[in-house]
Amino acid sequence: MTAQLKAQYQAMLGEFRNEGLDTSPIESWTDVVDQLVCRNRQQMVVALPVFALLLVEFPDVPIYMEIAALVDRGDSLIEPLSSSFCISKGHIRFLNRKGPAIVGAEWLRFPDELVEAIAIVKIDNLPRSRSDWIVFGEFWRGCRGLVADSDDTDWRHWMSRCSLDVMRTYVLNELCAKSYAASARKLNRLLNRNIRQLASLRDYIKFVEQWCKGQAIKTGILQVGRHAYESIGTDFLMRYSAIKLIEQSCRWHREIFQADRDPLEAAFFETVCQFDCQILDWPPLPCMPMRIGAIIVHSLTDVYQLKDEGRQLEHCVGQYFYLCVLGDSHIISLRNADGVALSTAEIRVFVDSELGLTVQAVQHQAQGNGEPKGDCVTALSATLLHLNDERTQPALRDLLRFHENRRQTIPVRIGPDFGWFDRDFYTELMQRILPDFDNAVMWLEERIDEIRGLSLHRNELIGERMSQLGFGDELTEDRAMEIFRDTGNSEIWDIPDVT
Repeated sequence: MTAQLKAQYQAMLGEFRNEGLDTSPIESWTDVVDQLVCRNRQQMVVALPVFALLLVEFPDVPIYMEIAALVDRGDSLIEPLSSSFCISKGHIRFLNRKGPAIVGAEWLRFPDELVEAIAIVKIDNLPRSRSDWIVFGEFWRGCRGLVADSDDTDWRHWMSRCSLDVMRTYVLNELCAKSYAASARKLNRLLNRNIRQLASLRDYIKFVEQWCKGQAIKTGILQVGRHAYESIGTDFLMRYSAIKLIEQSCRWHREIFQADRDPLEAAFFETVCQFDCQILDWPPLPCMPMRIGAIIVHSLTDVYQLKDEGRQLEHCVGQYFYLCVLGDSHIISLRNADGVALSTAEIRVFVDSELGLTVQAVQHQAQGNGEPKGDCVTALSATLLHLNDERTQPALRDLLRFHENRRQTIPVRIGPDFGWFDRDFYTELMQRILPDFDNAVMWLEERIDEIRGLSLHRNELIGERMSQLGFGDELTEDRAMEIFRDTGNSEIWDIPDVT
């Protein structure tokens, strides 16, 4: 082992210590009898400390075990890392020798998140300085909340998650494309110095997507196929910069809170009343309420509690009733001893094949969507720690089962796909939100016509292919998707690309 490698290895360990990170797991991993293996592992720590941390922290995960074997043999790592982590070779090279001194301790405590975050950002937009990495962390934590995760296999929910993932990538790249500091200053001004409030953009994105779909459905596009218009909302939104979208979102949140009527709620309850089931309430999160210091944490369990919480804190949590009814989200209220609401958090339960059920807060808002005070932040952290305790797993599984059964009993959703859509309300609101409303509508109408034409042509090609394969029923892309889902027959997509 060369003196130079030893010096580089010790210097990297020094960076970890200077950031308050424990180096003993790394030192244990590299401290092996075989000198060649020892050298290779130390080289890994020096060259790619982020990936070295993943190997150290998750030694029993099969994918990491395979990478560790390559390290021990001294094999090339760029290609295996790229394919294993679904990240480009350029991004891996970007991480070369990026240690704690530049990346910071916060990122290296969650190296898997670091890899996930940089993978969706263009290489030219990635952080270059320590200050950029700090701001990048704030951007990521806000944008991460844009993606809605659910174990629901309904294709409409899957498409919704895809569109939110597209918007997360777009917004994050937009914020990182120019000066990190300048983007942070603009966000701090718009979001009351709480950049993590970026997650509230998700509600506006969903609203705009529903409006765009409603406009498309008005033209009879459903006769072409539902898949024809799924991307129209993201296409529309990406006409604007990230900062413009956030400005629109802030305006939308103020307008929706002041709206005299809630057409989604009215349509929801009018539709589900045909089912013999009580849907105005739902079970609380386990062990609620709980007291943490001076804060009492309540799990809100009915529509009226959500409405009251929204009125007290002047935010739009009342709009989350259908997410709670269907179990996609859980809302907790952090209150003082007198029962006064101080802040509200949206909680989600994620299903992980290896870790079991994990509970995360996707957003946490105080009065008027402001930043929660320190005691509420501390109480929320303690609440999540308690909910993620392994002893809480059985109760969480019972909660998931309840909502799975409810979704089968009440197979309803919100939006124009299902006939629940007040087009006038949406359009009136969008007129107040969009400064270029007339031009926006003109663009949307042209885009709908374009999509309709392309989809008709694509249906013809798919219909011909389906006939060749012996499927003689409805010859449309929607039917092709059903056949593919049921049979796994990918030959059905063997048609010329239509762009």
